[in-house]
Amino acid sequence: MNIPNKREIENVLSHRYFKLLMLLGVLLWLILKSPITFTASVNDSAVTESRFLEVYYFYLEFFIWILISIPLLYYAFSKANFKSFLADHKFPLLIFVNFFYALFRTFKSLDVTDTGFHFTKAWGMFHGSLTQNVDFLVGTSFVNGLWLCIAGEPNVLWARFGYVIVVTSISIVSFKIFSVYFTRLSEWFIFFVLSLFFIHFNYYLSINYDNLPVLSALTGIWFLLKKEKRWVSYIISGVFLSLTIWLKFNFIFIIVLPGIYGWILFEQEKKWLLQTLYLYAGYIVVLFAGVLLLVAVGHLGTYINYIDKNLVNKESYISEYDQNIKDIIVNEKSFEQPIGSDQDKFFFLTEGQKITSERQNPYYSNDADPHSLKNLFNSYFIGFWQILKMGALFSVLLVIILLLLGKEISVKRYPVLLIISFILYYATYLRLEGADFIFLSALIFPAYIYLVYCLRYNGNLTGPTVLILLLALFSFPGSNISFNVIYRSGTGLLFLAFPLSFMIHRKLKVNNHIFNLNNYVIIFVCAIMFGILKPWGYNNSHRDIADRSLMVEMFKSPQLFGIHTFPQRVKVVDEVLEYFKNEKYERNNTPALFLSWIPIMYYLTETNCMANNPWHGCVVFHKFRKEYDLNSEKFPPIYITFSKVITRNPFWPLEDEVYRKKDTAWIPDLKKFDYIRYWMKDKNYEKTFENGMFEVYKKIDKLRSNKEKID
Repeated sequence: MNIPNKREIENVLSHRYFKLLMLLGVLLWLILKSPITFTASVNDSAVTESRFLEVYYFYLEFFIWILISIPLLYYAFSKANFKSFLADHKFPLLIFVNFFYALFRTFKSLDVTDTGFHFTKAWGMFHGSLTQNVDFLVGTSFVNGLWLCIAGEPNVLWARFGYVIVVTSISIVSFKIFSVYFTRLSEWFIFFVLSLFFIHFNYYLSINYDNLPVLSALTGIWFLLKKEKRWVSYIISGVFLSLTIWLKFNFIFIIVLPGIYGWILFEQEKKWLLQTLYLYAGYIVVLFAGVLLLVAVGHLGTYINYIDKNLVNKESYISEYDQNIKDIIVNEKSFEQPIGSDQDKFFFLTEGQKITSERQNPYYSNDADPHSLKNLFNSYFIGFWQILKMGALFSVLLVIILLLLGKEISVKRYPVLLIISFILYYATYLRLEGADFIFLSALIFPAYIYLVYCLRYNGNLTGPTVLILLLALFSFPGSNISFNVIYRSGTGLLFLAFPLSFMIHRKLKVNNHIFNLNNYVIIFVCAIMFGILKPWGYNNSHRDIADRSLMVEMFKSPQLFGIHTFPQRVKVVDEVLEYFKNEKYERNNTPALFLSWIPIMYYLTETNCMANNPWHGCVVFHKFRKEYDLNSEKFPPIYITFSKVITRNPFWPLEDEVYRKKDTAWIPDLKKFDYIRYWMKDKNYEKTFENGMFEVYKKIDKLRSNKEKID
């Protein structure tokens, strides 16, 4: 049996009959996705406005499929062969596919946690909560807030469109850097696949403090690395690099990058002093401009105090609650304490509530901060140790595979590489249960060892390699999800693409053995492709059901127009938003409290968060209580809303009891619930709304309350 070679495959892909077959396939797919397939069974009398909203997504999806089909139709009608067509349209194809792949994902799923946090912070910046948002993320909140203000009113679809622009821009700027050093079609294909993986992995559908600083930093690096540079290029680079500090203060370490870049130039015997000074001039311009802006709005002191409180004088806190739990476990001390005493972690509960199993659980009183420096560094060291262990395992495995595959690679071995890739992917994700960042970092570990080894023979790549590695290291500090941020933020795109593209068409000779590194690259890229495609279903949604084909119900609330999920979630959210719509309160000037993992509700209801962090479930109890008690004395919340179901559960509002048994993260939230119910018991709050998900209490005016009692 003759195996076709690469040229024969290319000829097949370029043949007019293949183009005709592809054209027919595209047209058939568009017919299957057209409105004909789902409106034929709908009676004309049934097509009401409500019914139209139900099928709205299918019209939208059909329109997007038409747009996505344009490159295929263009190729089908062109006279170009397959290879030349790709070579001539690399950049527009990259932008087109990245943009629509990201856009396609924005119409489905609703996450009220992470993305809700970003929306509320940004909206509050310009709508009555400026003081609470002058913090480490002030720049990101400012930029995102400007974007949200364009819509005029809360609009999640518009907010997500900003995400599409940012992540597509990251792919564009990354490719600009990449194409300075890698120009071949095979290298472009590696970058293209990895760019789609980045969009798949970046499941926070918002402009946020991960992706926006990285876009700024990458833009600064591009001005450093592009071929034609003048003195103004270095200043612009410094502007974008230093902007990341305002966007996310955790990038403060980027202040050393110009010095390291100057050292690289010095080692390469190039001009370095003026270039480094120009870079730092850009830094000074942006930092000074930021200070002036804070002075203009009267919040420079707020920013300095926040840094002092959360960084410089960050307390090494062991709460009385932690100590009590330790005493109980070790010494079996009794829980009994005088009622009303702050030393009693149950002082706000009734006797009956104190003995429930949830409140006896040690997690109920655990007040450890996952973002404390000690806990963060423990997480980083543990993650790094896992990478080293798995990296060693993958290195041995890949050496064996490369030896077995021999010196050369031909088309007939592609199926073997594909099978190996799937086995590797399957074993990692379903057997070893490795986190995504552990798997990727461990697999790229051998590639970077090889790249660094070869840099002494290829000084041209020293600068970009060092800068990309530094950016990856700067991107994750301060996050309790560790190196995961490297891939989620977009830094991982170049972090992966550079060493893989460097290895293409290279061979490594060790003693008498010759390793064809193409095999390694193909295995890695194919494993990534399996991660994008998810053979058992479309890619997962963040805190929503995994099967996106079930997300066909659109919200009726105007804030969520165009967003789809499953019917039960639509119902409970629409009901509570309808309640707030009918309430008479001053928008963006009414204090409220939304407890648990529902920070998006401040944004959707246009109410003001009383605390710096609207995601109260991520704040330890003693800090939450201290801030709440202080702020509620001046501005007690008009509305207090409890989430009856934990939104960490991707199936909320369904299957809550089953989920609670396997995820105890909700137990510390229960303590905040208990305290707020204790706080509000004598303050004229009445339950004014309840459904299967939310419970809303409203502060009732005393005079009105007394009049109603008399009547």
